[in-house]
Amino acid sequence: MKNEIVKNSDLGVSACWLAKGGILERLEPIDHRRVAFVFQLEDWMKEDEQHFWNNSLLINAKSYFSAIKELKLRLHAFSRSTL
Repeated sequence: MKNEIVKNSDLGVSACWLAKGGILERLEPIDHRRVAFVFQLEDWMKEDEQHFWNNSLLINAKSYFSAIKELKLRLHAFSRSTL
């Protein structure tokens, strides 16, 4: 899927996408308290999101934890740059 993006404001889903090799393009503000994670759209993302919410997604725990840490760092950097 060339040049298509998908936005998600959920940290858990976004961490799954990042841990599975998704490419995070940027963060975008939604309002004064929320941010959207903007990823390059991949064919597998919507299906994985459904599996995440159905509690049936299998993912490497270490990769998932590392992705959460990376997204949190990006969030903190983003919030400091928009103050």
